[in-house]
Amino acid sequence: MPRPRFLRKKYVVPSEHGSWVWWMGPFLVGLVVGGAPGGGVVALFVAALAAFLLHQPAAVAVKALVGRYPRTDLAPALTWLGLLGLVGAAAVPCLLAHDEARALVYVVPGAALFAWHLRLVARREERRHAGMALLSGGALAFAAPAAYVVAGGADAVTPWVLWALCAVHTAASITTVYLRLDQRAWKARPGPAAERAAGRPTLVAHAVAIAVAAAAVAAGRAPAAVLLPFVLAAADGVAAVRRPSIGARPARVGMHQLAVDVAFALLLAVTAR
Repeated sequence: MPRPRFLRKKYVVPSEHGSWVWWMGPFLVGLVVGGAPGGGVVALFVAALAAFLLHQPAAVAVKALVGRYPRTDLAPALTWLGLLGLVGAAAVPCLLAHDEARALVYVVPGAALFAWHLRLVARREERRHAGMALLSGGALAFAAPAAYVVAGGADAVTPWVLWALCAVHTAASITTVYLRLDQRAWKARPGPAAERAAGRPTLVAHAVAIAVAAAAVAAGRAPAAVLLPFVLAAADGVAAVRRPSIGARPARVGMHQLAVDVAFALLLAVTAR
């Protein structure tokens, strides 16, 4: 007996290999820096997971509506949107019961960035738009300030510092993944000038990430040690430009970036305390 169409993984499992760490990393950073996780952590985790998974059916639904996917994909995508929406909504009273209403503050800007991303999907610009990586990184990074406040963080500025640090890194990580995926199609190395041109967005993204971290340190909002994970991530970005991933399997690209981002999250969590 064939399984129902809506159970196919294309409607709920993100297609980007290793993308799970782009929200779980910030979530971990927020918990560690907050320092005292309370009873609302599980509810927040469930809500953040549902919000992350919403991206896939939402993107499929938008693509089906604008003709990028068959209309038969619309109903299964909307089914998952409804189910995940209910899961996320169920976490709200749990957070309120644990007196964690502050975490809900970060839903609004995160949803706004997500809506903008879907607009780019509808216009077929999610890969070409210069700000796409920052939009996605910014939306996913709101897991950090939400986790920080649920973990007992009381400072008013630190949540936004954590958000900025996680957002710029995730944006740089996304540009690095896209560079490596584009390099897969190369038949041979095109030459130093062409390789540098293809890698420029990645190098700029990592430079911006380091600059934001340096600004946080200069302002006294983060220890100098937080520069370490950003420098290491930038070194991997430089390696992506200098050693193109010609012919690499997508799974290999994703797993490599997953390892880099896990290491980054662990280092940032330790150094930002």
